[in-house]
Amino acid sequence: MSEDRETIRSPFKYLEEKKSQGFFARNERKLSFLAFLAGFAWDGYFLTKISLTETGFVLGVQLAFIIFGIVVFNAVESKAGASKFLKRSVIWIPYVVQFMFGTLFNASLIFFSQSAELSSSWPFLLFISVFVLGNEIFHRRRDRLTFQIWMFFIAEFLYFVWVVPLVLGKMGPEIFVLSGFVALAVLGLLAYFVSRFAKARFEESRAVRAVVLIILYLGINALYFSDIIPPIPLSLRSVGVYHSVLKEGDQYKVTYEPAPSYVFWRKENGIFHAPAGSDAYVLSAVFAPTSIKVKVYHEWWYFDINKNQWLLVSKIPFNISGGREGGFRGFSKKEHIYVGDWRVDIVTDESQKIGRVYFTVVDSKASAIETGFK
Repeated sequence: MSEDRETIRSPFKYLEEKKSQGFFARNERKLSFLAFLAGFAWDGYFLTKISLTETGFVLGVQLAFIIFGIVVFNAVESKAGASKFLKRSVIWIPYVVQFMFGTLFNASLIFFSQSAELSSSWPFLLFISVFVLGNEIFHRRRDRLTFQIWMFFIAEFLYFVWVVPLVLGKMGPEIFVLSGFVALAVLGLLAYFVSRFAKARFEESRAVRAVVLIILYLGINALYFSDIIPPIPLSLRSVGVYHSVLKEGDQYKVTYEPAPSYVFWRKENGIFHAPAGSDAYVLSAVFAPTSIKVKVYHEWWYFDINKNQWLLVSKIPFNISGGREGGFRGFSKKEHIYVGDWRVDIVTDESQKIGRVYFTVVDSKASAIETGFK
């Protein structure tokens, strides 16, 4: 009845309000999809133009805005006496928050995939991809506090996992655990503000929300200590198998067998022709931020046909220093390599895999050898 009186008294104001509300209702999926695409476009441009430090700062600002947006939106929505103007003013916040969630998840997917060795880290990359897609598929739940907090916790945990090592210049289990504690502390900060300004909403589904958060926290830790989470912020820039490696100044002169033209994804041949008594070299380039200095290893594995398993033949360490755009280069040598299937894993002190190269040794002379520089 009151709505009819308002229509009679102010028809233009009433129609304008309905039209404004209808725009978001009619175009919700389009706006959601545009926010999702905008997040990808933002990442694709800015993450290739700025340094890791600058990227960390930009994403940190976005994380702070997400906290602000979640608190303000839920505070207004839970306030019984909030004016219609105020409620209409915050209707855009979930779309901006979704855009920023998309940016954080996309950035995590980019960074972690650069550091991942797919044979061991694919479950974790799939885990991130689920949240990247879930941010779009479950867009209708974007205005629900429980969904917002779940998404926020995963986004900030992934953020701190790579930014804390970057700030401290250290890597390892203790740094990962510290990253988790920082994520929990920031989540506690968000919970405090929401409980203060939107208490009624905060109390809704509180137990379910807490149980799922505990499962997510323990799940991410389980992935890390199972060596499924890649050793971010390290990433493999290149790796290859060579007949010889010789350092000349700031470059490495290498000789190798070129891959067939149809094997477009690699420069070196996966078949390594080696007469009896020959040596094989593996040269890798691992990128690390300037602040990080760590030890990595080349693990040489041979596949024993009789035992039907991979056997570790040697493990050769060398230190890397961060800062070189093309990655810090290091090589190892296997003397008197023998016929069969081989692989070399590039790993950290904690046996986290940065990369891997496979090749098969054949007892014959190479038909073509090329020389290049790395």
